[in-house]
Amino acid sequence: MTWNNTLLLTSAISVDEKMFGHKTIPQGIRVQQYVDTLIFYITKSFFTHIVFCDGTNYDMVNINFLQNLAKIYNKKIEFLSFQQDISLVLSKGKWYGENKIIEYAVQNSQFIVDSHSRYKITGRYIILNINKIIAYEEDIHNAFFRTSLLDRQNCNTAFFKTTTPFFVDHLQWAGEEVNDMRWKYNYLEHIYYRRLSWKGIACFHELPQFDWVAWWWWSLKLSLLLTITKEMLNKVWLHRL
Repeated sequence: MTWNNTLLLTSAISVDEKMFGHKTIPQGIRVQQYVDTLIFYITKSFFTHIVFCDGTNYDMVNINFLQNLAKIYNKKIEFLSFQQDISLVLSKGKWYGENKIIEYAVQNSQFIVDSHSRYKITGRYIILNINKIIAYEEDIHNAFFRTSLLDRQNCNTAFFKTTTPFFVDHLQWAGEEVNDMRWKYNYLEHIYYRRLSWKGIACFHELPQFDWVAWWWWSLKLSLLLTITKEMLNKVWLHRL
């Protein structure tokens, strides 16, 4: 049996404070942010199977209570946890670690093995219009979009949809090219773009409306005007890779 509405949430709870670009957030707050995100997708989304994969060897016993909530909503959650190579993550950057978390989930998640395709969302991002996106993209197996109209050589890596064969063939080793320390065009977004831009990849018909509280409690939730503007730009495919 295969499932189309599968979600992979990536997580890095016990982050090394020496990480480049990392802002210190008390672990308790980080955990609560991930829990809030999981509660949203359990109670508000069309996803039937959720994979939560952490790359810092966090003990999932602390959030396993969400299994009971999932049962109430007739959903299933799979918790995965492993320890990344800390020295490599510190030298290459957090986006190297992000891609390694996806790789691990693809190789170890039973839900992903049994799914036809799945959405990947960075773990503390809530996408307010996720159900609309799921409905629009039901028949599309691989979908990505450009992050910024100012930086034309980028691809959003916080949110995309893909099949396992496509990821393995084109993106699995993208993390090896990441080097956050070298700045321009060495972030994961730029590497994904270089690997995908010539393939005629589908773009989301409905752009995601992100809601996320950062370390300084500034919300990424877009204003109504900005949301409408981005949607208009998307209608003329300016966010296509």
